[in-house]
Amino acid sequence: MSNNDVRSCCYPARNEAIPEVTGFIETTASRHGFTPQASMKLQLAVEEIVQYIAGTAPGQMLTFMLQTWANHMTLLVELAADAVDLRIFNLTWKTDLESQASLNAMGLNLAARYADRFALSQTENGMLRFQFGVDREIPDMASVTTPPAPFSHWRLTRPRAQHMPMCHALAARCLGRFKNLPSLIHVGRLHNLCLHDELNGAVAVSDQDQVVGCALSARGQDGLTSFFGPFVSLSCSTEERQRMAVSLTEYALEQTARKNIPGMYCLFNDPDCFPAHYFTRIGKMALLCRDGSREHVPAHYFPLRDDPGADLYFHPLVQDFLQARIREQYLSRQMIDASPLHQEICSKHPHTVLGVDMDPKSLTVRMHLLMYGADVVTILDDHLRLFAQKGMRTLLFTTDLSRPSHALILPHLLERGFETAVFVPLGNQGGDQLVLQCCRDENGEGEPS
Repeated sequence: MSNNDVRSCCYPARNEAIPEVTGFIETTASRHGFTPQASMKLQLAVEEIVQYIAGTAPGQMLTFMLQTWANHMTLLVELAADAVDLRIFNLTWKTDLESQASLNAMGLNLAARYADRFALSQTENGMLRFQFGVDREIPDMASVTTPPAPFSHWRLTRPRAQHMPMCHALAARCLGRFKNLPSLIHVGRLHNLCLHDELNGAVAVSDQDQVVGCALSARGQDGLTSFFGPFVSLSCSTEERQRMAVSLTEYALEQTARKNIPGMYCLFNDPDCFPAHYFTRIGKMALLCRDGSREHVPAHYFPLRDDPGADLYFHPLVQDFLQARIREQYLSRQMIDASPLHQEICSKHPHTVLGVDMDPKSLTVRMHLLMYGADVVTILDDHLRLFAQKGMRTLLFTTDLSRPSHALILPHLLERGFETAVFVPLGNQGGDQLVLQCCRDENGEGEPS
């Protein structure tokens, strides 16, 4: 079985089908080494969905597809688009205790909370698609605390599991000033990615058989491939560090280019030796540091495929920003103003649904649009008030500009303190992504990003 194995099944929406669906999830998850606790999250979500649809549209066929990766597992559920009131999936949705329909729908709201991640979309044939994601439980592994010994020679090789503690130590040294490391910069996760052949890049090994440099890339749970590094030991001269950084980058780009990956997004690296001339700058992010300050870090992108051109929906308020990024990257884009489509989209979808990933540890919220509707202002304001109450410091909103509805939400975000941060040119490989950022101080007030 491949590391990203896909299994699917179809069952009618009847309570009698629940044991068969949950058994399908348990068997597949166990086969790929996921714990019972991880599969239980998906089983609980599925149970709520089947029970709800069995009560509102009994017998409707539901399609379940389970996909496993090195560090996470994803369950897709497809059903008719008119079977569910989508407002239920908002983080701010509240149950009306006097409404039986609202009480019945409470389980669906819980289903979206059981999983570690939840997304909602519509297929090309009009079906509604739920996506539930759970993380593999990764045991803590010790990093390396002593720096590499001085060396005279080094060689390049592919990343291997035994290299990961030293690779993590190099990355942690460079990125330790930030409040939290990226989720992939974790010894156990890197080790697991190596074991499942899902980690690309390059490692520099010294004549003392120690890791003295690395540049790594891996596919994130958002589908975007991130490039980390290069990170180089301080045990050599500045000139040698820069030479090693270039070699690591070239080797890593060559290795990753052999995979079916459109390009790589790079935010975390060692600025003292990062070969920026290999990459295209696509914006900047204001990252929160351990001392409470913010550091503006440039974001870069390296395309691994020729850009075939694509349609890009925009709002006039961000037109200049997008046109500048398109010129800088020599992209072929047919720009379409989404503003005239507002009424048409709102007539089809009266309700707005936002996807939210809230991380209390890093005080960061990541949002994306699940559905755009006429109540967008109310829903957005409700969520922002909730984030202020929770003390969230960094708010990120990712939009897919291949969809007109995502362009329509941009003016509402800009009015509420968000600023354009990063433009990732994925084109027809997943839609151009525009990331907006809103920074808040400890009192929940806006601060410049």
